Order: sequence, then C-alpha cells, then structure tokens
Amino acid sequence: MLYWIESFEKVTKLPFEDDYRRWIKDLDSTELSDIRTELNKIFDSSEIETSSWIPGGDWEGTVYQAIYEKPAQRNPEIAARIFGLIVFKVAMDRTDKWVTGRFELNGEAIRGRTYFRPGNPDILPD
Repeated sequence: MLYWIESFEKVTKLPFEDDYRRWIKDLDSTELSDIRTELNKIFDSSEIETSSWIPGGDWEGTVYQAIYEKPAQRNPEIAARIFGLIVFKVAMDRTDKWVTGRFELNGEAIRGRTYFRPGNPDILPD
C-alpha cells in the first residue's frame, strides 16, 4: 500500500497510467516479473528508497536492461520515467505500508521519488 506524504491518503491511481501501460507492453511477462521481483526484494530489505538511486548508472546485465533497450529504445530519460512508474506500481501493490514524496538533498531537488516505511504504520488507513 502506498500513501502520499502531503495528505497521508492512500494512492488509488497510478500516475501516467496510460504511458505505463503502453510502455510495459514492450516487456515480455518474464522481464516485467523479474523487474518486479527485484524491486520487491529491495523494498523487503529497506526502510527508505529513492527510485533514481536504485538501478545505478549502468543497467547492462541487470533485470532493468530490458527497460532501456525495449520500451525506452535506449533513451535514458525515457528509461528513467518507465523505471520510476514501475517502482511506483510495485510500491502501490505491496501489502505493507509505504509513504512517497519528493524531497531535497543539500538544497537540490532529488530527481526520483522517495519511498519510506512510516514509523507508525497504524496511523495510516487501510
């Protein structure tokens, strides 16, 4: 489950859902499943994650390479957008509670969206 930091309301709709659906059509079911599995492993072992910091700079040889090569057609900006939407969808689909927002680091906006486990998840509605 995913909640907005600004309101603590549950996220019920994927932003840019039409783009997401169009882009993931270019991934086969195994590729998308492998990406989701990898992201869930990361969320399982973490308290806080920022989408743009997860994949690293070189996706070659990782489950994320298919995003770059297929729907993004080797465009790093498009690949980042697709990856961000997949991360968002994975967080939405989880059974545990996560909060998301945009933050700054050293006065600069962080490029990706940050996700964190709330200190007291019981304050968030189911």
